[in-house]
Amino acid sequence: MKSIIYNLLILISFSWWLTSCDETEEIDTTAPSIELFEPGAGEQFAAGSNLEVAATFQDNLNLATFSIDIHNNFDGHAHGRIKTDPSLLKWSFSENFEISGTSANIALSDDITIPAEVMAGPYHFIVQALDADGNATSYDDDSTIEIEIYLTNNSMPQIDALNLVDGELEVEPGVPFTIEGIIMDPTPVTSAYAGIHTIAIMLGEDHEDEHSHDHSSGRLKDEEHLFEVVYEENELAQFETDNGYQLENLMGSFTLTQAMADALESDHLVLTVQVDDEQGNIAISKIPVHIHFD
Repeated sequence: MKSIIYNLLILISFSWWLTSCDETEEIDTTAPSIELFEPGAGEQFAAGSNLEVAATFQDNLNLATFSIDIHNNFDGHAHGRIKTDPSLLKWSFSENFEISGTSANIALSDDITIPAEVMAGPYHFIVQALDADGNATSYDDDSTIEIEIYLTNNSMPQIDALNLVDGELEVEPGVPFTIEGIIMDPTPVTSAYAGIHTIAIMLGEDHEDEHSHDHSSGRLKDEEHLFEVVYEENELAQFETDNGYQLENLMGSFTLTQAMADALESDHLVLTVQVDDEQGNIAISKIPVHIHFD
């Protein structure tokens, strides 16, 4: 009788072992998702202000943390930068925040303060997330959010475009056009860092939300432009007046051919005016260009 009971126990144990082997434990391999509402791509923030953030995080099981990283993108924009004003700061920010559950709405209003002495220019704003099982968002599948924002200060160059209609530059294929206006440097001439270092004017399609970042080099990938002109410091003297630099003298005239217009994805372009000053500030004005087709 004991032998029968013993053999029965062995059989039950063996059956349980087989069943356990057949059951494969489910492994979570799904990374969280992020929807960013604030800040928006291309949004400007003044020195000394708070940078507001609003986002929603979701995960199939349980969220753990999210991180915010902000750093300058000057290397991807500046032309031949040699010196910068040491009183200005190429600011960076990096911090992790805890979250939990399958969904989390976050709103930060006073956690990120931009220094009053920040150097003006384009900055990368990056949001990443991690779940409780260690799954992280990635650049490879665009689940990590990365946009470009602009930080401003009172000493950066001022760009004022004048010949706009409802905030846009109106053009027609086959008809020459230019941008009228003025560029001024508010830095006192007595400063060792007064003056403009570089001016660039570029015309192309709007890829503000499509910037791809090469993380091996730390630069935005180059974009093609329909028109581009760059003036270095030694070339700018011929354009300087008592009132600054006239945009129409810098750009000259350009004709968007019918073939160029037909190849575009929409009836809008962006005219980008970028000015680097001797302090290291980078001012960027993106002017919408509306193409009128016959």
